[in-house]
Order: sequence, then C-alpha cells, then structure tokens
Amino acid sequence: MITFKHISKIYKIKKRHVIALNDVSLTLPDSGFVLLEGSSGSGKSTFIKLLSLQLKPSQGKLFINDEDTTTFKDKDVLNFRKHVFGIVDQDFNLINTYTVKDNLAIAIEIQGSKFDLDNAIKILKEVGLDESFLERKVCELSGGEQQRIAIARALIKHSKIIVCDEPTGNLDENNATQIANLLKDISKSRLVVVASHDKRLMESYADRIIFIKNGNITQDNTINDAFDKLTVNDDSASTYRFPLIRSIKIAFSFLKSGVGKLIFLMISTFLTVGVAMTSSSILSYDEIDLKNRCVINSGANYYGVGKKTVDFDVQLLNDDDLNAIGDVFGDENVIPLGNDEALHTVAEDGNPNKPSISYGLPFSEKYMTWINYPLFGTTPKDSLFYNTYEVILTVHLCAQLGWIEDEYNFSSEELQNIIDNKTLNVTLGYMTIQRKIDLKIVGIYDTNYPILGSKNENRLDHKQMTYYIDTYEMHNDIFFYQTDFIELCSYDAFGQKMDVEYCGVLVKHTNDFNTKLAKMGDEYVSYHRVDPSIRNMKEFENSLGVLLEYISLVFLGITIISFIALIKTIMDKSANEIRILQLLGLSKTELFLVNSIQTVFISLICFLTAMIPYLICIYNLNIYLMSDLMLVVAPLNYFNWQLFVIILLPLILLSLIISLFATLSATKINVKNANNIAR
Repeated sequence: MITFKHISKIYKIKKRHVIALNDVSLTLPDSGFVLLEGSSGSGKSTFIKLLSLQLKPSQGKLFINDEDTTTFKDKDVLNFRKHVFGIVDQDFNLINTYTVKDNLAIAIEIQGSKFDLDNAIKILKEVGLDESFLERKVCELSGGEQQRIAIARALIKHSKIIVCDEPTGNLDENNATQIANLLKDISKSRLVVVASHDKRLMESYADRIIFIKNGNITQDNTINDAFDKLTVNDDSASTYRFPLIRSIKIAFSFLKSGVGKLIFLMISTFLTVGVAMTSSSILSYDEIDLKNRCVINSGANYYGVGKKTVDFDVQLLNDDDLNAIGDVFGDENVIPLGNDEALHTVAEDGNPNKPSISYGLPFSEKYMTWINYPLFGTTPKDSLFYNTYEVILTVHLCAQLGWIEDEYNFSSEELQNIIDNKTLNVTLGYMTIQRKIDLKIVGIYDTNYPILGSKNENRLDHKQMTYYIDTYEMHNDIFFYQTDFIELCSYDAFGQKMDVEYCGVLVKHTNDFNTKLAKMGDEYVSYHRVDPSIRNMKEFENSLGVLLEYISLVFLGITIISFIALIKTIMDKSANEIRILQLLGLSKTELFLVNSIQTVFISLICFLTAMIPYLICIYNLNIYLMSDLMLVVAPLNYFNWQLFVIILLPLILLSLIISLFATLSATKINVKNANNIAR
C-alpha cells in the first residue's frame, strides 16, 4: 500500500518559491493501472518523481507498506530503486551506447542478481521482441522498440511498481497503442502509474484516473479496485555484488566521451612524469655507491691515501702513521709508497727516454690477491744475498722506455726478452748526492693502463684523470723486495740516511672505504682517478637536477588541471548515463568504484606511457655523462623505489580524490536535474 499524506513539493527558483505539488493526500493500490492526467507543468512529473523516491517532499510524508520513506537514508532509497521501482520515462532512460543485452544485464546486476540470458529472452518476448535484439545497440532501434526495452528492463527486475512519465509522448499512434496494451497487461500483477496527457488513448486502459491541475488533485476516479499485497524483495543479504567487470566496462564507456582531453592529459603527464622522474634519478643517485662502482670498473681497485698539511700539499708519513692506517683498514690491505725524494729518477743510463717513475712499492705475496694484475716472470729477492736490486716493472714503464712497441698489443716473447736482456740503470736522488743503482728486472705487471686517446682530450676531466692515473696508480711504480724498499726509502733529498718515511699508501677498495677513512679524521685524504668525475657529477646534480625539479612542478600543475578538466568533461558527457544508473539503484559506492577504475586507469596509462621518454632520457643522459665526465659506469639508475613513492602513489591518490569529488558532484548534479525535469 502506498500512501501520500499532505505532501507538498516547493521549488526555490532564485528568490521565488514555486509550488509544484500542493497538500496531496491519497492512497494507491498494490496493483492496477493508475493514470495521472494534467497539462504540462501541472505537477504530474513531480508526483512521479516523489513516488519513485527521486525527490523528497518539502512537506508531508510518503508511506510504502507502512514505512515512512521521507526518513530513508540513501541506502534505503537505493534498496527501493533496486527492488521496487521500474522507471520508464518518455526519453526511455536507456544507455544508447550499450547493447540491449547490456541494458538489461546492468539493471539486474545492480539489483544484486546474476543475469539470466534465458529469462531475458523470455522478457523480450513478453514485450513483443525477440532474442535477435540482444546484441543490437539501443541507438539502432526505433522509438517504439526502445520504449519496449525500457519496459523489459523494469520487468526483468521484477519491479513491483512501474512508473511511466509520458511513455507514449514520442511514439506514433500504432506504437503508442501497443505500449498501452503492454502496460495494461503488466498492471494485472503489479502497480503501473502512468503520467500522460494522452486522454483519448490512456483513459480506456486505466483502472483509476487522477487529475492534477496547478499542483492540486482536482479529481480522483476509481474504475476498478486494486488487488494483491505489495511486497518488497530485500536482497541486501545476498552475497552477489555488482560485478567488477561491469564496473570496468562502464568506466571505459565513460572514457570514450573525453578522448581529446585524455590525449592532452597524456601529453602533460608524459612531460610531468618524465621530467619529475628524470629529476628524481639525478637528485637521488647514491654518490658513495656510484664511486664504489666506478672504482671497481676502473681497473684500479685501490685508493691513494695521504696526509695533507695546511697548504694542502701531501706530507710524508712515518711508521706511526702507517700503523694507524693499518689498524683501520687492515695491514694486509695497505701498501706503503716510497719517499719520492729518495726514489726520484734523474735518468736511465744509456736510454734517451726518461721513465716517469712515481713510487717504489714493497712486493708482498699478500697483495697479489687484491692487486689482481697479471704477472709475467718471477718475484724479486733480497739484494743482500744476490748483490743486486731485483724489481718488477709495469708494461706501461716498459713502453715508456721503448722496450715495448704497443703496450696494448704485446707478446710474451717481448716480455721475456726484457727480463732476459734488460737492466734498468737509474740515478736516484736529485740534490747533493745522487746514487746510481742497477735494477734487475725479474717480472712485469700488466697494470692495464687505460686508453686515453685524442678523442678524450676535450672531455671535461681528461687532464685531471691523466694526472691521477700517472700519479696515484701503479702504472709508473716499481716493486722492490721489502727490505730493499725500506733501505732505499731511508735516504732524504740530500742522500743522507734518515728514518723511513713514505709519501702515502695504497689502500684496497672496499664498499665501506669512505666510512673508515672518515674515522681517521679530516687530515687524511684519498685519491682516485674517478674523483674529478664524481665531483663534476655532484655539480651536474645540483644544477640540472634542481632545474628539472622546478620544471616538473610547473608541468604537475598543468597535469592536475588537465586531469580535473578531463574528469569534468567525462562527468558532463556521461551525466545522463550516470542518472540512469542511479535510477536503477547504482549506489554512490559503486559509482565511486567506477570513477576510481576510470581515474586510476588514466593515471596508470599516463604513468606507463611517460616511462618511455624517461627511459630514453636516462639512457642518453648516462651516455652523455659517461662521455663528458669520463665516468666509467652509468651514474643514473633506471628504476628507483622513490620514483613510485613520489610520482605514482600521489598520482593514484589524486585519482581517488578526484573520483570522490566526481562521485559527489555527479550525485548533486542529478538531483538538480531531477528538480528541473519535475517542473
């Protein structure tokens, strides 16, 4: 039983109040054909929308089965829309881009039931159609066929109340008669309420005729009594829910209405994400990790370590310094460098080429495991027993002396010939006393002197790197037996005996090298050929990285505006579809899910698309930096968890926020539209 008790509906238009329905009190039967008659603007549509709970009355109460619907919450209203009402408007309220099958299926799925194809075919036959219509799009059907589909949709829901607003208004006489006959048949088992001004046709079918004029009931004529008790199916406990696949289909159907702005959004996101992620990669690279990787890949897996003075010149180390360094890094990882004043080479007798000998080093078997240079020949022995200084040279020194034609392409025969036939006659010291000594070559290290050809001369760090390679790496060093090394280092620049002093040490590379060095205090410094490149990388980070960060913020603003504009366009163009879905009972939660799928998909597709220029950019940046800064490894990582934290997650969060506002906005818009239509 449906009861109107003193119901009024007043619309506020600017400063005016318009009474659409005035103090209506009546009771409607549980079944039968009820006709509402009246001219346009009389209040028929308002009556229909109040009855179907699309509007709330300004005054009075509406009872359905003794339940006061004016106190209903949204979920209660939706429950009635899903299970009680079937709404058939003169514009049919069908989704034109969907097939007939989808229009029927979505109604039953919103209700919380599974779509039954056989039942759908049966319903179609009841309204005078057949299964051939199932796969046809609604927009391909005639007006009469669309009206039948709208009625079929109400029937497939097993709606107890079917409300029709001008159902024959857009139909020719033949189709109007068929629809009237169909509604009459339906009214035998349920309540059919029809608002129409087509008296000539509808009055012959009505069981009750209610006349409305200027919002007032002027006549209420009952022709046949009602029967059957109205029941409400409450399937709220059903475990079946609105299918996710249906939500996805709706979301993508909405997307079609904003393709142009979607492309613009993709371009703006393309730029935003690409620039932001590039900036993030530049700003978030790990300097220590980069240095470690560069050292490992440089072929010189050791550092030069010294002690600096106030004027930044490296000062000599004594045994106490050597012990302190050994305590921190481990004695087995430290090689002392000889005093270059004592070991300074003035000339090599009989050879016009002056070898650039940097330091003398003590040879020890323990260093063989981490120096990792190929050794041809044998190791040096103590001169105390052999009356000669035995040494190991490097391939690079042999090439400087002219003993090897090409240090990058030599044979074992060439090296053996040097060991068998060559002696290095040098004069050490450079002040008052010069010492001439003969060095017997017993072995040769291939230290893999890097190729720094003419193509590298214009690169940013070429001179600095060449200096570091020649000064702080082993290419120009000579390995002595340990006691010989100590004996030779015990002379000063004047050739006088002194306590042993060292120019510095070589320390094996480890990932925690810089941490250990920091423990020794600021007076100790390290040297490696990659240092200039790392410093220039830091400058690059501080300039380009920060600039790109600001540019990405500008693009981000454009993207957010584009995102909102796209969603607004989609909502505006899909407003009618949303209204229809809400009339069928689609809840705000389900609409939010549809909007979320839509916006998250947009975010993901934009983000993934933006990965393409990002990867291209990082790839080319790495090539440029490795070339110009002479970095031996790529400094920028392609992927970083921070990228997802600072880009993707906020993008998805923004999507969900926009979805929420779009859902709330769509609901408000449709309420306003319902008010306008009712008037």
